[in-house]
Amino acid sequence: MKQYSAKRSIQILAHILEQYGIDKIIISPGSRNAPLAIHFSEIDAFQCYSIVDERAAAFVGLGISKSIKKPVAITCTSGSAATNYYPAIVEAFYQNVPLLVLTADRPADFVDIFDGQTIRQKNIFQQHSYGDFELLEDEKDGSDDYNFETIKKAVELCIEKSGPVHINIPLTEPLYNLLEELPVMPAVEKTIQKKNYEIPSHLVADWHTSKRIMILAGTLSPNPELEAQLSQLVKNHTVVVLTEMNSNLQHDKFFAHIDRYITDFSEEDYHTYAPDLLITIGQNVVSKRVKQFLRKAKPKQHWHIDEYWQPDTYYSLTQKIETKPEVFFSKLLKSINLEPRAYFNLWDVLKDKKDAKHEEYLNKAPFSDFYLFKQLSNQIPENYRVHFSNSS
Repeated sequence: MKQYSAKRSIQILAHILEQYGIDKIIISPGSRNAPLAIHFSEIDAFQCYSIVDERAAAFVGLGISKSIKKPVAITCTSGSAATNYYPAIVEAFYQNVPLLVLTADRPADFVDIFDGQTIRQKNIFQQHSYGDFELLEDEKDGSDDYNFETIKKAVELCIEKSGPVHINIPLTEPLYNLLEELPVMPAVEKTIQKKNYEIPSHLVADWHTSKRIMILAGTLSPNPELEAQLSQLVKNHTVVVLTEMNSNLQHDKFFAHIDRYITDFSEEDYHTYAPDLLITIGQNVVSKRVKQFLRKAKPKQHWHIDEYWQPDTYYSLTQKIETKPEVFFSKLLKSINLEPRAYFNLWDVLKDKKDAKHEEYLNKAPFSDFYLFKQLSNQIPENYRVHFSNSS
């Protein structure tokens, strides 16, 4: 027979997570979070994973969330256990990976009296989370209503911001009281707003008057829809698209080896190959050289397209477009003419020249890591993905 935690705050938490379809729970062992571990593992709607080390557990949660593209909950005991979550929380914050961080805690009046496994857990991740919440202990007046609304708000924030949100859960002893039947809980009224985007007419006008349009793709998850849209833009040599391996975008007319093409640029080259309209998508760009190039190039306009982040990486940001790239380009493609621009041909000539030099060097390279990479590349079977690297 199943037995559930008698803690009301945990019952409410599990009910709301189930209502929002958050069904993957990463549990690290401990005593203070035993009510969470017992309760989640007894409910059929949840898949629970036991990961002993909290640092590893948080990264497992990060990986699962990136894979399934929805929030994953991680839970640990009180004290310094929570601090081991921090590296993965930082990654989740900057990569916009939804992690719901559930830290069990001693009661609030136990903090800073040198009680065991008790630290300042409230707001501990506030520099790298989208929200920090703390529940009331069951014994406090109005705790049920307060905790219900707090958990609902935290879960919706985690979904809307697609990033880490922290709920700190003080629990008084006894921790192991159980019951065989769960009370009936009210349905959750979801209040997440659907985002709609319409492209402003002035952006379409600016596109048509720009003679040198460059799209730079940073780190992206595989996105066939976006890849097809960018393929349309390069088909008639309308734009220059620069990609990296992390961009997960492939097309013969994309410029996929950025450093190869812009290494040894002179001051004159910075001007010659500069865009007047730079459009950036995705997150971190690995290449330091392309950052140096675009900071010196000083494009007249820089649009960054992202739901969450609008960094001024190239010190020229003029337009923050807060939507998904594929949503933006779907609207744009309906409003523009795909006319060829000489700017593409300028870059294409550069590409042919630098690719020829690259092959020339490869063919005469002495035994070295560079030579070895070439040999390995030629031996990798089709549909295999092998990662190898050196310090550079």
